[in-house]
Amino acid sequence: MKAVSRWTTLVAIAVALASTAIGPVASASPILPSDPTPPPASGGSALTSEEQAAVATARRTGSPTTVDSLTTEYSTTAANPAGGFTFTSSRVPQRVKKNNIWTPIDTALASGSDGRIRPSAALSDVSFSAGGTGPLTVTTNQGVDVTVTLATPLPAPSVDGDTVTYAAVLAGVDLQLTATATGYTQVWVVKNAQAATNPALKKLTSSIEVTGATATTNADGSVVIGSADKPVLTASAPTAWDSTPSSDQPATKATAKKPGDGQRSVTPTLTGKGSSKKKSGATANSYTQTLTVPDTMLTNPATQYPLYIDPGFDMGRAHFTVVTNLGYTYSDNTDVLRVGYCRYTGCYNFGNTTYYLARSYVSFDLSALNV
Repeated sequence: MKAVSRWTTLVAIAVALASTAIGPVASASPILPSDPTPPPASGGSALTSEEQAAVATARRTGSPTTVDSLTTEYSTTAANPAGGFTFTSSRVPQRVKKNNIWTPIDTALASGSDGRIRPSAALSDVSFSAGGTGPLTVTTNQGVDVTVTLATPLPAPSVDGDTVTYAAVLAGVDLQLTATATGYTQVWVVKNAQAATNPALKKLTSSIEVTGATATTNADGSVVIGSADKPVLTASAPTAWDSTPSSDQPATKATAKKPGDGQRSVTPTLTGKGSSKKKSGATANSYTQTLTVPDTMLTNPATQYPLYIDPGFDMGRAHFTVVTNLGYTYSDNTDVLRVGYCRYTGCYNFGNTTYYLARSYVSFDLSALNV
């Protein structure tokens, strides 16, 4: 008689109304059948030899034993000593293969042999400039190369963990890049009101070259490289925020990595400049991206400095998305999950004066279940 898979998947997400902080590991799902002979972890009609070996090891040692062939960047499957398997999935990658060995994600930056600065172990292939006139960032994913270049030469940067800082790219304005597991964030840091008067801040322009795909802009200002149904890289809709604290932590000023309640939308435009053929035969498409920062932020006496402005690219998969009835959507940024009716004092309302309803969606890799 063919065995029937008795997997039960439990994904628990605790979300408070209106806003919830997002942790790096999203969920775990225990699978505990009463039958002492567990169903196959791979979802077939019989245990594979590797699964049988993991079950035997778990029973002998009394400790969970990972089924290596079912490990992915996002999930693990382990045989339990008492029977069954435990499948654990995260909303962001936890490991990456280096030299055919699973290595924990490590976004600490270091210089490579070519002089560019890279994270130690990340799912995305991204590098940052070491200064000069070359590309600010180079990102490769699924055979598509994306380079971002500024018109202004870059100073030699300082490196602190996962973040590289180019000081005084404009007078009183630093540029920070932070490596993530799947891409990077880019934040302009405007230090004071005098720096905010610089005309160059009103329209921040960069050149983007995409080799092997095309770029498009969505209605909310986000950028998609590749097709809408199979994006290769994405950039969330850009925003700007000052150092106003969030209402739930009024004593802590907002930072480049943690926005507060003083957020506003930034108007982006992406203009194609044409395409050309590279020596490899691939088509390179050139674009100019312009970010228009609201004058109300640059000239408002109530603005608390530093002021932050954030574009940036990430791999195409969105691990969480928040949508609102105001038409505003954001994915995988430093903000929080939001559920329900946002009406409390200080609730970030995307520059609008009306309250709004929000829904949050979280993506998990369940491919190892194979059911």
